[in-house]
Amino acid sequence: MRLKNSHIGVLIIIIIVGGIYIAKGFRLWSTESDKVPIKITEGTGAGTYDPFDIRGSYSFGEISSLFEIDIKLLAEAFQLGDVEVAKNLKSKDLESLYGEQEGDIEIGNESVQVFVMIMKELDIKDLT
Repeated sequence: MRLKNSHIGVLIIIIIVGGIYIAKGFRLWSTESDKVPIKITEGTGAGTYDPFDIRGSYSFGEISSLFEIDIKLLAEAFQLGDVEVAKNLKSKDLESLYGEQEGDIEIGNESVQVFVMIMKELDIKDLT
């Protein structure tokens, strides 16, 4: 039996689309992020989320709920103003808000990571 070119094209599309649906069924294919940081495995902070796994796409609302830090405290610490605005602001947006400060000081995602680490009283040697 010989296949025509048009049949091969349709067969390829069916295999690709079918493969995606099968992978979704087994939860192997996801187009959305779960936004759950990894957990610390050793030291005094074992079992808690790793602050250095905070990405720039995390909003301050997500950081507040994941790390159990009051959103008011986060908004005040980074001078974000209104709490409702702070909930939706992403960590990466700090760089555009503050830019480079004097003496090559930069306020951005790493500042949020360190702030959370200090607030959770984690020692840097405990982090993965």
